Amino acid sequence: MRGIPVFLCSFLVAGCMNEPEKSGAPPVAMATTGPDQVEIYVPTMVCETCPQKVAEGLALLPWVDPESIHPDRKAKQVRFRIKNRAAFDMEAVKVTIAKKGFKDIQLLTGPTES
Repeated sequence: MRGIPVFLCSFLVAGCMNEPEKSGAPPVAMATTGPDQVEIYVPTMVCETCPQKVAEGLALLPWVDPESIHPDRKAKQVRFRIKNRAAFDMEAVKVTIAKKGFKDIQLLTGPTES
């Protein structure tokens, strides 16, 4: 038997297989530390490798500063800075992260003023 077994490949491609706890409203956003920051809630970011996968997805967006991406697995939130406020597109965030296997992403804080 050569290569990676099919069931393992499907796990690696699909993202985390753990289901998030069902809760009502998203949590309170983490504190921002400067201008042009965005915070999102990723309820399916629950396993050890999830934050890295979400960060990799966000880094694909040209208007996201990849050095500013700070995922918090415990809070299931990610804070990042955008390079251009006019280019910010929440739908693009959702689509890009969904391609990494995550769903139900919600905006907690839009681009901050300061």
